[in-house]
Amino acid sequence: MKPILGHDADDKPLREGDTVTMDSPQASSDAPQMGIVAGLSPHNNPDDAVQSLRMTDGSVVYDVHCRRTDATTSSH
Repeated sequence: MKPILGHDADDKPLREGDTVTMDSPQASSDAPQMGIVAGLSPHNNPDDAVQSLRMTDGSVVYDVHCRRTDATTSSH
């Protein structure tokens, strides 16, 4: 099983390959944006309470601004 990279807004663990929707205030007001977690951001500090996640599209989001979807391969 892949290591936990952070925890989403519902306190569910997030791992590489997880599909998430963005709850970020910076997200567009359109339909919820979706993304796939690619790993930790290069500037992430593991000692911080909030983790910076790198998405497959190259964007960076905070773990608490995400909600893991049920279509995730690493759930359960």
